[in-house]
Amino acid sequence: MSVTVYHVGHLCALMVMVLSMGGVLTATQRSKRLSMIMGLSSLVVLVAGFGMLHRLHYDLSAKWVIGKLLIWLCLSVGVPVVARRFPSLRIPALGVVAGLLMVAVWLAVVKP
Repeated sequence: MSVTVYHVGHLCALMVMVLSMGGVLTATQRSKRLSMIMGLSSLVVLVAGFGMLHRLHYDLSAKWVIGKLLIWLCLSVGVPVVARRFPSLRIPALGVVAGLLMVAVWLAVVKP
């Protein structure tokens, strides 16, 4: 597949992932369907991201790649845990999610 296909898939899945994270964190009742959508879109973000890295011949040990992987891991694991086990932290978690997403965008654009 071309880089464009990976890029579009990565960005589309990222939008779905972010929207479903917001839904998981703001829902009054736990929604299994929303959690599944978040998990599947998170997987597509990861696979498409690795596809892009491979096609563009980036090194997986680059600091910005490791940073983005750590952010992906924190979001993919942290949001469901906070939503389920710490309901009082749901709204503050939205700010943390926004901050981590901003750092991830910075890493992707600047590639320090």
